[in-house]
Amino acid sequence: MYDKTLVIDGLRDIEEALLHVIDRTSWIKTAEDFATTPTGVDMLDVTTIRLMAVGEEIKKLDKRTKGQLLVHYPNID
Repeated sequence: MYDKTLVIDGLRDIEEALLHVIDRTSWIKTAEDFATTPTGVDMLDVTTIRLMAVGEEIKKLDKRTKGQLLVHYPNID
């Protein structure tokens, strides 16, 4: 069995990162909005870093659960 508290904390970290991205990029309407202003470029950088952190946290979740959690979601790469 795995430590459910660690898994829940990881899921909360993922949720927080994704909510931050949604909040900070709500003004983005097209991909060009990321490239046409310095603020847009900064938001692209921040968004990329946050999404990379989400990916890393998902890998940690898989390790923490010894492969027992994500296997239930085969349709997600």
